[in-house]
Amino acid sequence: MIDISPSVMQFLLAFIVVAPLLGALAALLPAPPGLKGKNPDQAVLRHGVTVTGAVL
Repeated sequence: MIDISPSVMQFLLAFIVVAPLLGALAALLPAPPGLKGKNPDQAVLRHGVTVTGAVL
């Protein structure tokens, strides 16, 4: 069995909890110019997908 120190376990737990929250906040930011499409909703969707992919 793998033995993980308590400090590493705390870091992993914090990362699992905090990373999705940071991704959700980043998805609220306006889409960068390169991701903007013809429709503003499309730009928001692309930005959300990009941020989600980066977080995962």
